[in-house]
Amino acid sequence: MRTFLALAWLFTLFTGGYLLLFAPSFEMPDRLAPGCGWLLTPLLARVAGSALLLLAVAGWRMIRRARADALHTAPPHWHRVQFALVAGSFTLLLAVSAFAPYGPLTAWQGTVHCPQSSIANAWSEVTGRE
Repeated sequence: MRTFLALAWLFTLFTGGYLLLFAPSFEMPDRLAPGCGWLLTPLLARVAGSALLLLAVAGWRMIRRARADALHTAPPHWHRVQFALVAGSFTLLLAVSAFAPYGPLTAWQGTVHCPQSSIANAWSEVTGRE
């Protein structure tokens, strides 16, 4: 289990760092609608990288505390900081998924109709984008 946790932490750290430093724009496919997905612009990739790095920091703090066998003696302030790190990370990931444009993937070769949620329709009316 320790090996899995270490690999998950390293994956989060390196992926977050890569997204934050290089900011590649990429498409994230939708699992339920093949051919549709979200386009993550470089800015959104950086925000996602920041969120992953926040999770890596929270994980590192947890690893250090567990190595010292001091999880049960952690002060309330430590728990509040952990909560802020994890909640901030999830908030950033939610913002990425909310602001990324949803539509057909460029590599998809067939024709596809991508359903839009009512939130996406309302947001496109506010911003004036399709």
